Amino acid sequence: MEWSSVGGLALLPMGTLFSAVRIPERLVHAVAGSQDRAGRRVPRRRPPRRPGDLRSARAPHYALVLASTATRWRHAAAECLGRDTYLGVPRLDAVELSLQAWASYWSVPMPSAAELCSPEAVAQLVVLGSFRTAEEGPE
Repeated sequence: MEWSSVGGLALLPMGTLFSAVRIPERLVHAVAGSQDRAGRRVPRRRPPRRPGDLRSARAPHYALVLASTATRWRHAAAECLGRDTYLGVPRLDAVELSLQAWASYWSVPMPSAAELCSPEAVAQLVVLGSFRTAEEGPE
């Protein structure tokens, strides 16, 4: 029912069926090599795209991971949302940015509700993004 609302998001509890890692956009851009300080495109290897990669139009990326990930997450650069938190999750068919709704969408659609991101792959992305942003220095 919530998915049919104006925002098209369902508020789901984290830490039961899955948790979510909130990845700052700057880390994702550092891994993907989106642009340099002057706004020029810089080619770099794309980060691994995994089913369950949720993109918010408002900046951070969210990776849905196993529920137990929140209890073992040790990466300060990205927060893992577990028990006692909720996340607005879009409908499964929301796979593109809608400027009218300006809501979250799936940057990598989930082939099934049970297929989540690998916590190890997400951790590697966070570590590499942290390393690259540290290399580049302050903005």
